[in-house]
Amino acid sequence: MERNTRQSGKSGQGKIIGSEEAFREFLSGINTPKLRSAILDTGRFSEEEIDNQLAVYVGEMLHGYRFVAEHILPGKLRILEVGAGLGLMSIYLHRLGHEVVALEPAALAFGFFEVSKKEIWKAAYPDTPALSEKTAEELTPEIDGKFDFIFSMNVMEHIADINKATAAILGVLENDGICVNSCPNYLVPYEPHYAIPMVPFAHSLTRKIYNRKIAKNPDIWDSLNFINWFSVRRMARQNGATVTFESGLIYKSFKRLGEDEEFMARHRDGLVGKMFKILSATRLLGLLRFLPPIASTPMIFTYRLKK
Repeated sequence: MERNTRQSGKSGQGKIIGSEEAFREFLSGINTPKLRSAILDTGRFSEEEIDNQLAVYVGEMLHGYRFVAEHILPGKLRILEVGAGLGLMSIYLHRLGHEVVALEPAALAFGFFEVSKKEIWKAAYPDTPALSEKTAEELTPEIDGKFDFIFSMNVMEHIADINKATAAILGVLENDGICVNSCPNYLVPYEPHYAIPMVPFAHSLTRKIYNRKIAKNPDIWDSLNFINWFSVRRMARQNGATVTFESGLIYKSFKRLGEDEEFMARHRDGLVGKMFKILSATRLLGLLRFLPPIASTPMIFTYRLKK
């Protein structure tokens, strides 16, 4: 495969990511009355449900933009987004001139997600990246090529065979590329999707205790692989890679509650919202920045292939 994607970066070109204002403008061009009307016309969702769900997606995409902007490499890149979701980040990066593959298995699409994704891609067409509906476990360099920058956001905990998937993902990573991921660290006894504490190392017991809450949406629980700091280190070692973890993430997550109204609204009545109020009132919040990554959730970790 003839490629020169990293040459411009190596010759001094900076990160091609655009400003946050430009990303907000991009989102406003996607999240339009026409999109809402198209979803409403399916007859499956009310206007209130559509507005609430899209507000959540847009809020998370702004957070995702900051994640990508911080970690993306310089220059025009060949990029793989693992678990692209609605595809908004992949579409945006494609429009900036990167060569992007959005990996989102078709079998995982359902409900509002399925409908809104279909309408978003229809609205964005033809200026869209490549969409691959295979699983991460099915990636191969012979078919998919290799990538300079691979990233995932809140996806790794949902991959069924995380060991096989990690091997496949690192198998399509360029020698000088990076693979950056953000997901929960289940060494910390907290489950963010349900906002519940967990019995340490006793997932089945946790499910029994919180069965009523989990039963409202069991598919999420059934998809969890309970990835953690130790398993990430093991997978790096098994695949000839190094891994680094970022510090202070639990502090940043709590801090976001005080800065992001929509994010706080989703957590205000849960365990995290209550903890935030206590930590803020007692002025202990700042101490969380000193927690080591092993004791912090979420975790952001970066794989690099050993040279």
